[in-house]
Amino acid sequence: LERFRALHQLERDAIYPDATGLFFRYALLVLLVTFEGIFNAAFFAEGLSTGLLGGFLYAVTLASVNVLTAFVLGKTAVRWLFHIKPAIKALGLLALGAVLGFIGCMALAIGHLRTAILLESTNPTQDAWLALVYNPFGLNDLVAWILFLVTIGFGLASLLDGLFVDDLYPGYGAVTRREKQATEEFEEEFEEVRASLEDVKQENIDALDDEILRAKQFASRFRQQ
Repeated sequence: LERFRALHQLERDAIYPDATGLFFRYALLVLLVTFEGIFNAAFFAEGLSTGLLGGFLYAVTLASVNVLTAFVLGKTAVRWLFHIKPAIKALGLLALGAVLGFIGCMALAIGHLRTAILLESTNPTQDAWLALVYNPFGLNDLVAWILFLVTIGFGLASLLDGLFVDDLYPGYGAVTRREKQATEEFEEEFEEVRASLEDVKQENIDALDDEILRAKQFASRFRQQ
């Protein structure tokens, strides 16, 4: 840990959530997927013959792709942005641009998909893809723009959730956790050794007391004789 700090010029302690906080982070990820799916379900249901259930399946699938991708990239690649080395920092900057671009594309795709569904397209996903490629900002419906903004919001929230699931500096949280685990294992073994030594010490003290008692008995007999 000290070598890692010296190499990366870190003077602060690692900041990362404990077990309860980590559970909350992943629970928040599930809630983001669920809330985005529920929120978007009604908008998709308007043009689907399967109604609200079909809209929910569409929405949850797209929300999962959006939220999980942003979370994973935030947890792994985007945190390189905080690395001390310029080359790795540049990779983090590229990863940040990539994830923001992905979130934006997903938001536009969801808006175009809803438009294609409302137009009762025979192949809505293909039509949405063509609209995304040739006219990405051609959303002509207020609800489609609302879906766009909602998707952007949930994607950014997932990105931040992935970033703060560990210390912002790459690898610092993992090294600190290994150091704490090693310290706890050492202290546990040290306490076991201490307890064993205490037992041995007590056994020797008891044996010494027995020898002293026997010596006093021999001395008493010797005086009597």
